[in-house]
Amino acid sequence: MNTKATAVHMDNSINKSSDMVGGRVMERICELCVKNLLSNKATMFCSACSESLCDRCISIHIKDTSKRHVIMDARYKGLDSHGVDMNGLDMCNEHSKIIEFYCECHKELCCRKCVMVHRKCDNFIEIVVCTEQDRIQIRDVKASVLKADVDTFFLVQKVNQVKASLKDSNEAMSKAIDTTRDNILKVYDDAKCKLFAEVDAIKAEKKKTLKKMNNILLSVRADIAKALPVFSNVLEKGTPQQIFIFSRRSAEILNAVDQQLRLNPNLNPLLEMHVNFAGDIANFIHAGDNLMKLNIGKEVIDKGQPEINNSSMQNRPVTLQFLKSVDVVKSKDDNNDPFVTGLDFLPDGRLVAVDNRNNKCFIMNERLQRKGQPYNFKTAVLDVRCVFHFLIAVSTWKQICIMYINSECSISLIKRINTSSSIFSISCMTSSKMVVSTYNDNRSVRMISYDGIEEDFDKFELPKTIYKLDESRCTYIQAKNTLVITDKLAHSVYMYDTLKGTSRAVTDESIQQPSGVCVGPGDTVLVCSKMKCCIVHLSVEGDILGTYPVDMKWPYVLCLNKDGSKLVVSNNVNGINKLLIYKLS
Repeated sequence: MNTKATAVHMDNSINKSSDMVGGRVMERICELCVKNLLSNKATMFCSACSESLCDRCISIHIKDTSKRHVIMDARYKGLDSHGVDMNGLDMCNEHSKIIEFYCECHKELCCRKCVMVHRKCDNFIEIVVCTEQDRIQIRDVKASVLKADVDTFFLVQKVNQVKASLKDSNEAMSKAIDTTRDNILKVYDDAKCKLFAEVDAIKAEKKKTLKKMNNILLSVRADIAKALPVFSNVLEKGTPQQIFIFSRRSAEILNAVDQQLRLNPNLNPLLEMHVNFAGDIANFIHAGDNLMKLNIGKEVIDKGQPEINNSSMQNRPVTLQFLKSVDVVKSKDDNNDPFVTGLDFLPDGRLVAVDNRNNKCFIMNERLQRKGQPYNFKTAVLDVRCVFHFLIAVSTWKQICIMYINSECSISLIKRINTSSSIFSISCMTSSKMVVSTYNDNRSVRMISYDGIEEDFDKFELPKTIYKLDESRCTYIQAKNTLVITDKLAHSVYMYDTLKGTSRAVTDESIQQPSGVCVGPGDTVLVCSKMKCCIVHLSVEGDILGTYPVDMKWPYVLCLNKDGSKLVVSNNVNGINKLLIYKLS
């Protein structure tokens, strides 16, 4: 028999045996065995390669990774529904074979090899049909899986943040130790310079005194040297007048010598000086290897970072040092002059901003230069906030978009949260909840979770004013549980303690049409006073800590970086959008 002819014949028989006959599926032959002149029964079918295979050949087939194989039961090949690529979810985890059975007793999906394990189970069924309830369950589970996808994404970001903090912890502590060492050495050097300056002053004064004393003694010794040779001659040959004068001169010389000896009887040419160190220095030296101790701060879940005690920074004014000014110019694809209505810092120092007039979100580096491609929206964007690590929230009318920014400045959409209120500004409240200001709504401020659950504050009474767009913004100070709301037309800033339910209103001549507001250094508040062209610094108790003029007209929105060292302010006047960056100290 011709081998080639036989193979062709067997291939033809395979094709014929795969047809539907009398509503049943006929047995099929393994195509890989056919090539080896064997005729084993096919139990599996790869729809990606259109090949029928037996139990022995299926393992050989899937080793070919050049294709993505889709394995199904050979009995259903040729039916109207050929199934879908389930990415391996229809394969047994233990035996890597197609799932064909379900054990109700153990609630397990099983393949043919699993049958031996479950042979004594009372309720072991073969999977041949699905009910409408199965389809409904898949639809219901889909929403939960989507939510789980977002939740796990947030958790992965937290894990990555903790990993990054572990990686950087040694470097950060080493830097802190080196900084302290440098500060100690600077204090030491400064104290040393001050001490020796004092020593030099004392020595200079002493030298003047010694020089003066030396001159007097030299003068006295000169008088003595002049008088000594005269004594004998005056006594022997001097006139009465000379004897009288010389006796008086001799007495004057003796009085001068006696005076110098009485004034400086124990003159010591060596000045005894020594150093007295502060008592803390001795303790510092004797501390030895106990000089530094590791302090593990309490983990604050809402912030995702160790708690920092910044009480020393609270209620203290700051100093603003101007660094740079940049005009936000119209790009090629912009239809309108840009208007930045939302700004925030990312943890790595980059800035994210939203352009309300061109419906886009873009990234800037620390020098306020645009990076990467902007993200374009179909509707107007109003505000942006970094909610966790490199996740941002952008408000667009009745929707909040959760987005991710990677290291290459690429912006991608994670999910959309539909809201019942029109949202303006966004602030972080906890790791799972935001505080937002509204417009055209009798609920001026609301809480919204990342799952889209909306809540109202009920411990205190919020302003009854129904604000229009751009008339009010809000921020939330997590460490102080304080909600801050600006009222542009009332020229006021309202502060609410969300735990105690107390509130206070702050009004001042320096606060005129307050707009942008953010959390300041040491859990304080920074507010743009639009008509006064300044930034007002407030404590949560409502005290004004400082007022800082800015070199721009009508400051509109502002943000502070993570360590509180840099402040960026934006405005918009006659279509000209300007950004200023300041250093805070």
